[in-house]
Amino acid sequence: MRYLASLSACATLVGLLIFAPAAALGQAPHPIKWGKIADAEWAVDGFEDDTSATAIILTDYGEAYVGRDYGVTFKRHRRIKILRPEAYDEWGTVAVPFFAEGRAQRVSGVAGQTFTRDENGEVTRHKLGKRSIFKEKMNDEYEVIRFTLPALEPGAIIEYRYTVDSQSPVLLPDWTFQSSEPTLWSEYRAEYPRTLAYTFGVSNVLGFDVRESEVLNRAGGEHTHNRYAIASLPALREEPFMTTRSDYLSAIDVQLAAFYQPGHGQVDVLSTWQELAKDLTESDALGRRLGRSKTVKRMAEDLTSGAANDEEKMIALHDFVRSSIEWDGSNGLFADRALGDVLEAKAGSSGEINLLLIDFLRGAGLTAHPMFISTRSHGRTFPQYPMLNQFNRMLAYVEMEEGYLVIDATNRYAPHTLLPVQALNGDGWVMDVDNPRWASLNVENVYKHSMIIDAHLQEDGTLVGVAQTSDASYSGMFKRRGMDQADSIEDYARDVLLSNLEGVVIDSVHVENQANEVEILKTKVYFTMPSYAQVAGDFIYMMPFVVDRVTENPLKMPERTFPIDMAYSSSTTYQLNLTLPEGFQVEEVPQNVRMAPINRGGIFMRLMEAKENTLSVVSRLNFSRSVYPPSEYISLQEFYGAVVNAHAEPVVIKRATQP
Repeated sequence: MRYLASLSACATLVGLLIFAPAAALGQAPHPIKWGKIADAEWAVDGFEDDTSATAIILTDYGEAYVGRDYGVTFKRHRRIKILRPEAYDEWGTVAVPFFAEGRAQRVSGVAGQTFTRDENGEVTRHKLGKRSIFKEKMNDEYEVIRFTLPALEPGAIIEYRYTVDSQSPVLLPDWTFQSSEPTLWSEYRAEYPRTLAYTFGVSNVLGFDVRESEVLNRAGGEHTHNRYAIASLPALREEPFMTTRSDYLSAIDVQLAAFYQPGHGQVDVLSTWQELAKDLTESDALGRRLGRSKTVKRMAEDLTSGAANDEEKMIALHDFVRSSIEWDGSNGLFADRALGDVLEAKAGSSGEINLLLIDFLRGAGLTAHPMFISTRSHGRTFPQYPMLNQFNRMLAYVEMEEGYLVIDATNRYAPHTLLPVQALNGDGWVMDVDNPRWASLNVENVYKHSMIIDAHLQEDGTLVGVAQTSDASYSGMFKRRGMDQADSIEDYARDVLLSNLEGVVIDSVHVENQANEVEILKTKVYFTMPSYAQVAGDFIYMMPFVVDRVTENPLKMPERTFPIDMAYSSSTTYQLNLTLPEGFQVEEVPQNVRMAPINRGGIFMRLMEAKENTLSVVSRLNFSRSVYPPSEYISLQEFYGAVVNAHAEPVVIKRATQP
């Protein structure tokens, strides 16, 4: 669906940009001129159907040029209309990161200015001072230029520009057309010698307003000149059940594919998966780390001496590594130290820990390989590009008698059947030098939680009872971590299990299988909740969902063009067995609810039954899939809304007999 700007001023501005006087592509005029603000830009104050917009990107223009020395010059010019103060931090402050190691890139020509207009229409320009431009070091490789535009206020128009020079043609930049706020015009041009060949991968673009290419005669030879532009792009903001926003933005991914060398013809730059696997196998930080520690091999043999089969060996080694080596929180594909040193230090990165696990598995005679993935926050992968930088985490791929398993040893609370939630992001690449391949993660991804409350409601509204929970798979993993992180098991019960009950008194807590991650985690909490129900004369008003109540529909947008990715399927059950005060009964039982989203993607049921002085409530909420297509968004939204409404219905209890 293409969007149009809501106001006539927006439409006028977009029209001026699209229908500029015809010119040869290489000489097409720039869409904006520095410091020249059109009347139509001042008139822009919104975007169709987007009442939450805090700013409008009027024009975002970038041009990249590869010279005769194959260096890249990239210039960017951005102009933005500020609508609300909330935009100051995100859009009024600008950060330009660049690859500084070895002076691979440098930033110059930084300039910025803010235009304000008073009630009489008089415009004032506020220049960005040189002393307001800062350079900061991000890490050993990257630095950032940072500045904040002056005189920010609603209605102001800001613009800034800068130049990034790069030493290598590999650094021809990508371009993202879309942002978290609406964009009226986004344009990217790239010019490079015909001795270079680039691929321009287009993502999430429904159609270009300009898409042109031509060959130009320049000094030193022919150049290819490409131009891409899109008008009236809606905002794409962070939403629930999203991997990462960058996966769904309209963008162009640029890769140097080949160059032409006199006397040698075409030289491919992009490697093959086979060549990449060979290089990594011979890498000192990866392949050559394996099989070098005699200690690891000896320990692997000792740890698996009593195992009856390969599966038992794998489980024993996985349990040892995850319980012995502490993850330092950092991701990575390599091991910066010898694996024996990681074992001795009892701590390491995800790459070091899982490479150590692979070394243990091989030491016990199992076939295991590194599997590279991109985490959910890192973004999607592209199997057509054999490039390592699209991955940011390593797992262990283990061949078994019947198929294979993918395992991770960074989480002491997760058995071999569970991967980190961040890892649940499509397929991974197996670094097997004899057969490099893509494979699914092939693991369990389900969340199972149930809560049963047996309680007695007293006449003053106090609730006294016992809550019994059962948690398996991801729910068990999360709960075990919560127990360990809490100051006490009573604090955990109060702050996590019974978090809806402000002022609850925990009488005692009993836990089963806390240290046995493959078994169901069971918790029993005895509690007292003063003034839980509201008493008014002969009536008592109470919420039957004491805990585990769904209070908000997370799907708020009117439509969605990308998948609803929950990472895992889920099954949650709630049951309340309530004894009423002597002489009271439920006045009216709410109607039972049963429903399912489209295509049998789940089920919700809420059943209530009143008998004499008891009330029984059962609720089941299941999502049978982890990912739903955009076509099912409205159905899921309505489904969630029904759950919220059903969980919010109170129960009215009335005195039936006088004491």
